[in-house]
Amino acid sequence: MKEIPQGTSDEMVIDTTPDMGVKHLPVPMYSTPAMVGHIEGLCLKMLIPFQDAGESSVGYRVDVKHTSPTPIGMKVTLRSRVNEAEGRKVVFEVEVYNETGAKIGLSLALIDGGWRSEMLLLYFRWLNQQNIAGVTGKVRASSGAGRAGHPVIDRRFL
Repeated sequence: MKEIPQGTSDEMVIDTTPDMGVKHLPVPMYSTPAMVGHIEGLCLKMLIPFQDAGESSVGYRVDVKHTSPTPIGMKVTLRSRVNEAEGRKVVFEVEVYNETGAKIGLSLALIDGGWRSEMLLLYFRWLNQQNIAGVTGKVRASSGAGRAGHPVIDRRFL
């Protein structure tokens, strides 16, 4: 993966639809899960020009504040910029606005952008096999073993 310069930015405009809304309110509103999906999607899209052939990305942390409601049918604009980048680890700061100009969300998203596609597929298959075998929930945060901030399998549970 080529280095992505700090300050690199992009934006995306979404037409909110009923499938992006919460179901438990009397008036359909843009949901937090939809916002998180759009945040990660924009960040992943921003990495594509910097990836080498055969590389893929995986989001591994999203911290989000959904601060104001937005009725379904309104447009939502996401503005993302690279806050810091070190190797293939990239931190994005994302602000989300509705069409009235109100800020409705703020997020930090951490993306690992340099995975070889075939390795990522093998890793996910392995994790899935571990989950099927009853090792679900045995993944812990790294504490010196493995790359900082990445989950590692606690071998005591295997």
